[in-house]
Amino acid sequence: ILKKADSINVNYRYLTSDDIGKVILFNGQGSNELHIPDTGAVDWPLFATVTIINRSGNPVYVYKYNNNENGTIYGAGTSDSYNSWIVPDNGGGNIVTLMKIETGMNNFFNDWMISGSNLVINN
Repeated sequence: ILKKADSINVNYRYLTSDDIGKVILFNGQGSNELHIPDTGAVDWPLFATVTIINRSGNPVYVYKYNNNENGTIYGAGTSDSYNSWIVPDNGGGNIVTLMKIETGMNNFFNDWMISGSNLVINN
């Protein structure tokens, strides 16, 4: 896995196609946010992944935009799905994987799965 060089100490980031297969490190203070844009803006292939490391001491909020499409983020190993999740850092850091798992007809819905420890739905 290659580290995304310009992602160190980020606080606010939109995923791009350049992030596929990379690590995004949140190591800064403040509100940490990662946004998954609609597929019309960034078309990720199925099963493309990004790894998120949270060493900020604060939560990282992962958001799935649904402006022009439907879709959700499923929590691996749970029965939960929602368009926003919290990746906590309770002092020892946290690491999670985010993967695009389904593309609907005409890209009308796109589902993702998030996997890691201590994930919480942000509702």
